[in-house]
Amino acid sequence: MRRVFSFFAFCLLLNFLCAQSVPNGDFELWTSDTTATGWTTLFTYDMTLTSFTYTAGERSLQSHSGWSAMRIHPNEISLLFTTYRLPGLCHLGEFDTSFDLSNLSGILQGGFGVIVNNMIDGGIPCNQVPRSVKAWVRYTPGDGDQMNITVRCYRDGEVIAEGTYENSNAIATYQQITVPVTVSEPNAMPDQLNIIFSCGNKEGSSLLIDDVELSFDDIDDGIAEPCNAVFSVSPNPASDLLTVTPTVAGSYQAALFDLNGREVWAVQSLQGATQVDVSSLSEGVYFLKVTANGLSRTQKVVVR
Repeated sequence: MRRVFSFFAFCLLLNFLCAQSVPNGDFELWTSDTTATGWTTLFTYDMTLTSFTYTAGERSLQSHSGWSAMRIHPNEISLLFTTYRLPGLCHLGEFDTSFDLSNLSGILQGGFGVIVNNMIDGGIPCNQVPRSVKAWVRYTPGDGDQMNITVRCYRDGEVIAEGTYENSNAIATYQQITVPVTVSEPNAMPDQLNIIFSCGNKEGSSLLIDDVELSFDDIDDGIAEPCNAVFSVSPNPASDLLTVTPTVAGSYQAALFDLNGREVWAVQSLQGATQVDVSSLSEGVYFLKVTANGLSRTQKVVVR
């Protein structure tokens, strides 16, 4: 029982340790081939007259970095003898299917904007509006289709900041897209953030997504430290030695955890760059936590 509690406590720690980051933004963690940890790409609609499952995402080995990326594509569903092709969607919130059949039909015919406004809720905890969101993408559009990236910050369910990127041209190799976020309620602090990717709904459309991150580069209000202000690590992936370099002055402590939350290495007092021998560890994903001057950060590292 204690091990189970420790594991869930560790997962919560990873989620909230760096509140202004995107969970699994590199799409390295998957619970199945169609479900990336922290992201939503499917839902089931079940009523007396009709039922269907929407599945728009899948794991792809065509990654920008690491081992995997998210691929989204349109999804066809049948509703009352009519076939609809829904846009491929991937986001950080939840799908809301609490509507009746007549409303669903209207939503399905309304396109991306109507679906986003009526079917997508929530997101990740957020207490600061990012200046922008960045993501590496590759895009294959169907005939006349376009991709969309929408960023929304909410306060009590109301949108207080938003950014949108649209593109109808093919992106043959990975390109980093930056989506600026504009604040509409300057005095409101957000409590949730959602990032919504769409590949469109035309046959043949496909969008690869990898390395999604929030950017606070131009924010200097003295309120919060950027999430990356503690250390850097290289090389990553590593097979022999992993070098941890602090970006703040003074001593620091570091610990390495496996995916089950077990501590596999830890040192309490370090100075300057430190090398960690990972040659004896099993290949896979680990989490490195560094704490210095009251600041903490956890970063995923890969051992090969």
